Amino acid sequence: MRLDSLRGVSLGIETTFFNGPTTPGVAATFQAAIGRLESLGAEVVEVETPSAAASIEACLAIVFPEGTVAHDRYIEQHLGEYGDVLRQTLLAGNLYRAVDYVRAQQVRSMLRDEFGSALERVDAIVTPTMPLVAPRYGQSDVGIGSRDVPVLEAFIKFQVVPNLTGHPAVTVPFGSEEDGMPVGIQFFGRPFDEARLLAIAELLQNAGAV
Repeated sequence: MRLDSLRGVSLGIETTFFNGPTTPGVAATFQAAIGRLESLGAEVVEVETPSAAASIEACLAIVFPEGTVAHDRYIEQHLGEYGDVLRQTLLAGNLYRAVDYVRAQQVRSMLRDEFGSALERVDAIVTPTMPLVAPRYGQSDVGIGSRDVPVLEAFIKFQVVPNLTGHPAVTVPFGSEEDGMPVGIQFFGRPFDEARLLAIAELLQNAGAV
């Protein structure tokens, strides 16, 4: 599927989580992307997915224990062969309780319902890919809004939702911050509607930054 314009296409702007703090450059570029999408004919409407606020905690409570179990047969005898980050992650998986895992799965279910409902109203949901651009090598924290945020948390903040819900997602470059680092724009779509999602994203990328 290819699109020549976005006439007849509705895009959702999520207002309860994905409009959270970003760096000024990302915020400005995202607003420029929305303007470009509208100029291509898209109708932009607001949607809400309040459970997304718990998405990072839910994702970690699922991924860490499941990763630990998947590697269980190797950890005891080969722990020293793992890299530092993966080793710490796999060991951390043992710290989650069964109730944490069950509650995380409940969040996952609510997220599926909320995004499913939102995507009944719109053809895709558009967000920044990350609240920041790529940090310097070795940087552990980044200033976003009024606080310093661990780089890993900032990296995954806007990307864990489709991993939890199973909705297809795609990101494309669009513009850059003042220092030239590229900014990404992310689209979520309906299950099995990847062709439309890719066509929308391709059109924005080909249109270029304002």
